[in-house]
Amino acid sequence: KGKFLSLCTFFAVLLSCSKKDKHEEPPPVNQHVKIVQEALATNDSLKTFSNAFAKVTITDADAGQGLTVFAPVNSAITAYDPNARVYAAELTETEVKDHIVKGIVKKADLTNGKKLTSLSGKELVIAVENENIWVNGALIGEVDEDSTGIVFTIDHVLSAKPGTAEITVYDGTQWSV
Repeated sequence: KGKFLSLCTFFAVLLSCSKKDKHEEPPPVNQHVKIVQEALATNDSLKTFSNAFAKVTITDADAGQGLTVFAPVNSAITAYDPNARVYAAELTETEVKDHIVKGIVKKADLTNGKKLTSLSGKELVIAVENENIWVNGALIGEVDEDSTGIVFTIDHVLSAKPGTAEITVYDGTQWSV
């Protein structure tokens, strides 16, 4: 009877151990990503975007040559579409990646008509007039330049608002046969 009880105890202990109990370390953050995260975190007007950026996975291939980020200010994210979400501050990974470009693009490199491609595949078009620079209609404000990451502060979110649709209406009374 004692051996049976010992054997049952042994199996109970053995079965209670599982791989789920082991805590896996998250993968190390790329140095370029870490520098951008620190730049975002130190700017109070970018806290909302900083929190969303920290949750996004950026591969070493994407971050290898540095990153350029067009970060919307807190008020721009709040105004983005407060009725479409439980919290306006929740940006999806794709929405965050709409604001990130592979490589270093300095302010001097932003010329009128220049086209950039974000990590999500979205085309970003630069417009320059006098001293003002826009990216897809969002005015660029402050710039935090580093050799491995650049953060531009912008006044609007670059993603399309959730639930919006582009509709073309034709007036059939104006057609001729």
